[in-house]
Amino acid sequence: MNVNKERIPRTQKTDELNNPKRRTIFLIPNLITSLALLCGFLAILKASQGAFYTSGLLIFAAAIFDILDGRVARILNASSKFGEEYDSLSDMVSFGISPAITVYLWVLNDLGRIGVAVCGFYCICAALRLARFNINTAIINKKYFQGVPSPVAATALASMILMVESAPTIIIFFNNWLVALIIVMLGGLMVCSIPFYSFKEFDLRKNVSFKIMLTFILLIVFIYLLPEPTFFLLLFGYCTFGFFNNWLVALIIVMLGGLMVCSIPFYSFKEFDLRKNVSFKIMLAFILLIVFIYLLPEPTFFLLLFGYCTFGFLLWFWRIFRSGRINFSYKSIKDLFSSD
Repeated sequence: MNVNKERIPRTQKTDELNNPKRRTIFLIPNLITSLALLCGFLAILKASQGAFYTSGLLIFAAAIFDILDGRVARILNASSKFGEEYDSLSDMVSFGISPAITVYLWVLNDLGRIGVAVCGFYCICAALRLARFNINTAIINKKYFQGVPSPVAATALASMILMVESAPTIIIFFNNWLVALIIVMLGGLMVCSIPFYSFKEFDLRKNVSFKIMLTFILLIVFIYLLPEPTFFLLLFGYCTFGFFNNWLVALIIVMLGGLMVCSIPFYSFKEFDLRKNVSFKIMLAFILLIVFIYLLPEPTFFLLLFGYCTFGFLLWFWRIFRSGRINFSYKSIKDLFSSD
């Protein structure tokens, strides 16, 4: 039986074999990729020893090396097919296997098979994300990523570990099931088709406005003062920003509608008298609020209003968590903080 097969012309094969960039292994870019791979491997070892904070730092270090290897290869004109494939294998270890094992040993091992399934799902999504990126490199828009990049998802998990390990008291907000939900969400965002801004067209050499410069200065200050929470909010904010589409808007509308008709108390601010004396901290908070409204009016009002809408609900939920029963009979916001 004759089977017709598509054959590659001999001239094309010869051109590919004679292409020096397909046969050459450049030292410096691949050495940086090896450092990223080594950081991912060491992160797994440290997690197995219970040093989860160090493991999170190593995942961040792997992400930094992953950024550097591509930049260095382009600067030195040392890009190669070997380097691309090696980088994908390094990313799978550092941003697929390493964060999954780290989070499993951190909190998800108590869930048994469910924890294994969740971390396995994350690994599979990371592999699919990398495979799709390799075959779509020449056709997708460089301005956007197709789904969340695996280094961003891995560093988001690492930032969560760093934040909780640096302040163990907030572990009550990150129980096993919430962490499992976050991992599933990040895995789904990696393989989705939602566009995420790549920042590849952002040129630091160009002139920027005073507001943007001041925003970067404030960001540096927050990273210096509160590094773990700042990175956590930045990375998870990036991961959820691309998801801010029709489905999330519909969910927000349903949530606001439910909050309007619920019986949860919300502070009315009618007893707040601007003529009274206030502490220095309150005055400083108002000044900072005015500064943020001037610099970033739309995001500031968004956070203020949605923060108010969810504040009463979160306090009510915290009351249920502490007392173990549901109660709608609170007459003021102070009753939510009082103990039984």
